[in-house]
Amino acid sequence: MGLYSQAFPRSAIQERRNDALFLDGDLDIIADAYDLLCRYLSIARIYYAVKANPAPEIVAALTRKGSNFDVASPAEVELCLENGASADRLSFATAPADDQK
Repeated sequence: MGLYSQAFPRSAIQERRNDALFLDGDLDIIADAYDLLCRYLSIARIYYAVKANPAPEIVAALTRKGSNFDVASPAEVELCLENGASADRLSFATAPADDQK
């Protein structure tokens, strides 16, 4: 998975061409989108759904911005904590299994 910003230039994409899975994203755009959400939804607490894209670079960038995180597994909790999010910024919820509905 590849994400770029000033520290990860687009030219680095050339090195990863043979990866089976590659996401070309811009951390600056992600951070700007988060800022816009905060600006226009100022009364809301913004939660990033880690399941949508669990790239450590995204979690770390959003942690620095002050984001909260929606996590659905112990691995997602660990990912957020390892990237600087505090436990009070995590919302842990899972859907009930089919046999529990």
